[in-house]
Amino acid sequence: MLIKTSKLFSAELNKNLYPISADDYFNRTKVSTYNLSTMRLIVRENIKPIRDNNDLNILDWGCGNSLWAFALFPRAFVTGVDILKNNLIYSKINAKKNASKFRGLLFDRDISKLRENTFDHAISISLIEFLNKEMFNFIFSKIYASLKPGGKLFITHHNYRLFSAVYLPWLLRGGYPALKKRMGMDIQKKSTREVISDFQNIGYICIDSGAFNPYPTKIWPLVSSKKGYLVRNSLIKNWYYTHYIVLQKPETNN
Repeated sequence: MLIKTSKLFSAELNKNLYPISADDYFNRTKVSTYNLSTMRLIVRENIKPIRDNNDLNILDWGCGNSLWAFALFPRAFVTGVDILKNNLIYSKINAKKNASKFRGLLFDRDISKLRENTFDHAISISLIEFLNKEMFNFIFSKIYASLKPGGKLFITHHNYRLFSAVYLPWLLRGGYPALKKRMGMDIQKKSTREVISDFQNIGYICIDSGAFNPYPTKIWPLVSSKKGYLVRNSLIKNWYYTHYIVLQKPETNN
């Protein structure tokens, strides 16, 4: 999976997509455009507006090309952590194009440089389903310690339900083993409720959760007007493709 991701970014580089603004990158398809606008709405609803994002210090764990961080927190100082050096290179290329500052930390070498109570907020997009329990606790405990009191963590993941937009198509393609083979690694079969519980065991408070991007979108006509794209209704959100959780480090240790 990691090698495939690196090849993807390399292919995009060969197509002269870098440097690229986050808006241009996400506006290439209808679904990615809606995904970005939805995540921006989630961020706005959970963070008090500030006068100037230049003052924000953001941690992006599993950053890839960092365009999610640049899109959600424009002009902020972004620290990206990734297991691949190429991804950090691409992130640095994109930073100037997005009027942002970027510092890259290689997972196996540099994470000791992270300091406690440093970051205003953090994001981790589509990472946790690929982590075993030990790595989950290591990474998100590290993020927890790095956040300032009251800091928010925004994550997305694929909620595991056999009858969901993520896994249902694979019932006819060989089930979970076939999906695992396609992705190149294990995929943790956890529901959003279980994931929230794991975060709470570390010390986070869950302040918001829901889902967006039903798939396949062609059978959900409301997507064309964005109505129904983002849901918090517990009765229907399990069908949706991408789930999000907003977590917070308590304001105090009391």
